[in-house]
Amino acid sequence: MPYQDKPSSKQEELYMSLGKRLRDVDGFLGVLGLALLIGTILLQVVLRFVFSKPLMGAEEMTRYLVICVVMFPLAYSERSGSTIIMEEIQSMFPRILRNIINMSSHILTTVVYAIVTASSYSVLINNAANRTATLELPFWLFFLPAVVGLTAMTVVRIITVVYKIIKRDLPWESQ
Repeated sequence: MPYQDKPSSKQEELYMSLGKRLRDVDGFLGVLGLALLIGTILLQVVLRFVFSKPLMGAEEMTRYLVICVVMFPLAYSERSGSTIIMEEIQSMFPRILRNIINMSSHILTTVVYAIVTASSYSVLINNAANRTATLELPFWLFFLPAVVGLTAMTVVRIITVVYKIIKRDLPWESQ
């Protein structure tokens, strides 16, 4: 029986709508981080060159916002298909080999993301008591976007592999 993403009741429709909104939070956080990053840099330039009063901690805040901009939307980029795939090269292979390469790449990238995610948790836990140099932000807060982004990406990759194995449409592709 093919996978159906059609809600059978109002309650299921509400759950699906809520699920879609929750899935899009990471994209929103990435856009918000980008807006704050641009605003911080713009404010720093104006304060430094117009008023000769640099913004204290602007460099550290910029580093933090760059981490947010890169890490939060990782899963969003995977779900939207915005990742780099060598489709031109893969299309030259016979279909069976192409399928093997495709599935192998899905599995291997999922394993790599799981390892990097576990490592990010380890870094976060081992440095939880530390603080950043300038703003003295708790390190866990500074590193949290990386942990959240990598965890979300790993979950999306696991879902992708499972759905590819059982040959169903991905939940975010069927809406």
